[in-house]
Amino acid sequence: MNEADDRIDGIESVKPDGMVVFCDENVESTKEVVGYDCKELKPLDQEDRQKELEARLKRLYKKFKVKT
Repeated sequence: MNEADDRIDGIESVKPDGMVVFCDENVESTKEVVGYDCKELKPLDQEDRQKELEARLKRLYKKFKVKT
């Protein structure tokens, strides 16, 4: 993996077990904007976290009347 590209995508590192560690500034921005707090993502938790993030984004879109 290209570490420079990962940082652009907000990924600080990927641990040997596949856990993704996100950059602090991206974690803080996401928490501030949509109330989603995820510093580390385990591969097995990906689907549940995706659903949670999608639900939070839908609420944000509804609040600001964004059509999707």
